[in-house]
Amino acid sequence: MYHINRHIEETGELFSDGSHIIYVNGKYKGDDEVGRLIRDFHQSKAEKIENKALADGVKHFKETKGGRKLMCEAVEKYAQEVAEEREKKAEKRGEKRGEKRGISRGEILKIIKITVKKVQKGYTMEAVAEDLEESVDTLRPIYEAVEKAAPDYDAEKIYESLDK
Repeated sequence: MYHINRHIEETGELFSDGSHIIYVNGKYKGDDEVGRLIRDFHQSKAEKIENKALADGVKHFKETKGGRKLMCEAVEKYAQEVAEEREKKAEKRGEKRGEKRGISRGEILKIIKITVKKVQKGYTMEAVAEDLEESVDTLRPIYEAVEKAAPDYDAEKIYESLDK
């Protein structure tokens, strides 16, 4: 068991904010109060838990309709928070990749508009890629999106379709 106390780095004084942090090794198997509590934490069935308060809580959240509903809501909220966090991280990674490649939104829109003009004139993907000094693999998603956008060829809509 480890008791954690906060302190002010510059003065070394204890920072008494009312919080009490205690870390306990979950593998501890002692036959004392802490060991019994850890064993209780490892139980999945309320009837096997010695600590009455913990057993009552487990029973409520696992065996009653209201408790299960609360747990489902809590898990759903947590899952939503995790999903949002991952989405933000993925967006940041995507932005960094875009910045790394040096292709800004404006540059992509310019390539789209040029590709539209070339497609309207009957240019092949290879010819457009050569004119733009881009590889066919780089141009392919843009070229295909431009073809799908016919006959409107709205550059903004084409750009948005690339994001999906």
